[in-house]
Amino acid sequence: NNSNSSDLMTKLFNADLNKPVVSKDGKTYYIALVRDVIIPEITEKDKEAFKKFEAQQKQNFANIVMDDYLNYLYKKYGVKRHDKVINRLFN
Repeated sequence: NNSNSSDLMTKLFNADLNKPVVSKDGKTYYIALVRDVIIPEITEKDKEAFKKFEAQQKQNFANIVMDDYLNYLYKKYGVKRHDKVINRLFN
């Protein structure tokens, strides 16, 4: 079950070292113990990829906020949008 797997993963990522974690999935119980955390080395290539990903996500978020705002204005002022015409003009 995804929600129970997610529950276990959440507990594991929040667990203190050497303290047991218990999760239940129906009639099944899972007991885990985090003994060590190994953090991989981050290379310059990884940093560059993350910067690109971060910039893309910031732009995506800005687009979502702008779309929500425009939809609010469309509803508030009763604006009707002709997507076919807009797409023909700008795409």
